[in-house]
Amino acid sequence: MIELTLPAGSFDSAIEAFTNGADGVYLGLTEFSARKGAKNFTIEELSRLKTAAETSGKTIYVTVNTVLQDDEISRLIPILRRLELLNIDGIIVQDLGLASIIASEFPSIPLHASTQLAVHSSDGVRALAAMGFSRVVLSRELTIEEIRIIREEVPDVELKVFIHGAMCYGFSGLCMASVHLTDRSANKGECSQICRTWFSDEEGKEGFFFSMKDLKSDGETLRELERIGIESVKIEGRMKSPLYAAATAHYYRSLLERKPDAHETDRQLTTAFSRDSSGGWLAGYDKHDPKDMRHTPSLITGTYASHKGIGAGTIGRSTGKNQWSVHLTENIELRDGLLILIQGKHAPDRAVQFAAKGLTDQSGRRVTELKKGSRGTIYVPSEGGDVEGLQLRIVSRHDSALSTHETGAYQPYRYPISFTLTIDWESISIEGRDLPPLLKKPFAFKRPLDVQEAKSAQKSEERITKMFSGSPSLYMKAEEITIINNTDLPLSSLFLPSSSLKSIRNEWFLLADRMIEEAIQQPLDQETALTPAGTLLPERRLLSPEGNYPLPYADLSSVASSLKKGTPIENLLAGIKGTVYLPLPPVFFDEKKEKQALWEILSFRNTNIRVGINNPAHLLWMKEYPEVEVFADIYMYIANRYTASLLLETGINLIGGYAWIERETDCNGYPLHMSEAGKDFTPPLFISRSCYRYDVLGLGCEGCSRNHSYHITQRDKGYRVDVRSCITTVTAESTL
Repeated sequence: MIELTLPAGSFDSAIEAFTNGADGVYLGLTEFSARKGAKNFTIEELSRLKTAAETSGKTIYVTVNTVLQDDEISRLIPILRRLELLNIDGIIVQDLGLASIIASEFPSIPLHASTQLAVHSSDGVRALAAMGFSRVVLSRELTIEEIRIIREEVPDVELKVFIHGAMCYGFSGLCMASVHLTDRSANKGECSQICRTWFSDEEGKEGFFFSMKDLKSDGETLRELERIGIESVKIEGRMKSPLYAAATAHYYRSLLERKPDAHETDRQLTTAFSRDSSGGWLAGYDKHDPKDMRHTPSLITGTYASHKGIGAGTIGRSTGKNQWSVHLTENIELRDGLLILIQGKHAPDRAVQFAAKGLTDQSGRRVTELKKGSRGTIYVPSEGGDVEGLQLRIVSRHDSALSTHETGAYQPYRYPISFTLTIDWESISIEGRDLPPLLKKPFAFKRPLDVQEAKSAQKSEERITKMFSGSPSLYMKAEEITIINNTDLPLSSLFLPSSSLKSIRNEWFLLADRMIEEAIQQPLDQETALTPAGTLLPERRLLSPEGNYPLPYADLSSVASSLKKGTPIENLLAGIKGTVYLPLPPVFFDEKKEKQALWEILSFRNTNIRVGINNPAHLLWMKEYPEVEVFADIYMYIANRYTASLLLETGINLIGGYAWIERETDCNGYPLHMSEAGKDFTPPLFISRSCYRYDVLGLGCEGCSRNHSYHITQRDKGYRVDVRSCITTVTAESTL
């Protein structure tokens, strides 16, 4: 059966996920997590959770899915060594430099690609597999059919698909809205969720134009993913509560196993947390070809972007001060959390939240509960105004709090090893086997032992096994003990002094622990490139193709088509000192068409062309053109020397790259010439598969030219929205 993985923002969330049907959880540490706002885990908490997972046959995946600079990688190395000692089931990574380190230095840790890498094509998956990734978390913007094609074309790499939770407006990993507008980088786990804030259009309409509906999959979607051969499905929500983890685990376990309680668990889940929902691109997006017409509902929430719970009934007339009649479709009890949405004419909906009180039944008696299907009255605060005819919603249950799970109730995890004990008349030798990878050399020693013939039969084997299984180590435990008896008497006829055995055992583990601790703190060897490869690049703003304004990368099909019509390439792409620059688009859904257009462009060249790569898939594309100069463009996020080294080793003709544009980066010692993009260059805020024209303006596909521009504002700042071939790009007008 397909693996069901849940988010764990805390120890309680992880245990609730395990208890309610999750096969595994993914979680972040207190550093280097893309969800800094979650409680996250210390190594000690993770160690105890690993014990809980091992006991119940569950898996744990640790996320280190942020972009990392050199000094951060140095701090991360000891953490990786501790994760290796915990035998975690996988590490989810965004930074390609970190991925190269894990693949070479920590091969025992399965390497998983984060959705932050924005991989949405077969070549993207293949490129990551060549770097050592065994599993890829695909972008959320893919349809079932597109996932099926990737699965068929790349059958030997595990694939993971999001099935539930919040959806970002822009591609994960490509969003620059937060860092540009608030100086908080989404690629550092600091996203300020600009997409969940309101904007105004040219007609004065206000709304949450970029706030996506939550993804919510049904049983048929899950079964189709299973038929395709997807190994794992994933639920979003490390910032959410243990109640959410429990409810989502229970709901999707019920769907996967076709349990009859799926409807009831759905209601529990909706009450725990829910925005407006849809099937997302998996099932709620019926445009599989650019020429297709969409007919599904909008993917945007539009007027309200937060938790709205479950509908509980309709409010009737006022029966007195702050008292209103209600007709209920759900049970309501005192202190339940309630919500009413007041619809605005041009502005977003206004939420009025309050606790249930003042409940009376139809006969006017005070009650603690009103039943589903009944009528009664309820208190509504005066700030709601005239609420007659509005829907009453439940956003929390007063008795829904879950019990906490004490981390101390679980023993810390210890790495399982084996022992061979060799006993002779005067000594004992200890050899550890199956040791942690940190102990790269066999570790054994021999100590004197006063072995004597026993006066009566001894349970020596049982006693030795029990003693050496009781490990005093901080890191290891003995699971298998082999005893070799080199004396001329049976083991049961030998007297072995317990105090000496225990002392020798403790000495072995103490020495081994010291070796491990020293190895944990050992820094990686860093090679300094005295002469970096390649050359410096122009300011990035100078490379943006005029024909695709304001987007800083090329429309390959348009360029290829214009070249066929005789337009000189210098009129289509930026040219500087006799060199033409072709920055590839980071998003593309018809990979074969894009590669064909690239081939046509490069076939037309009668001048030097430099191609900019912006997605892992481009690495494979450019390996087919070893003679073409390539530069690592802005979306390759070169923030450390290891990423630069990895790209140099891929076999492309790499002549330079742009340093990570979200933070100042010291590139001294890099093996590749790194260039600053320049202060005057800002990339798009959002790149989205959600069509602004369709999802926000409500205009259908019929008669659409698939090329539109709009202007919106927020707090006196202007933004340009461009829709090109159904892909929406939002750019800050101050940078145009």
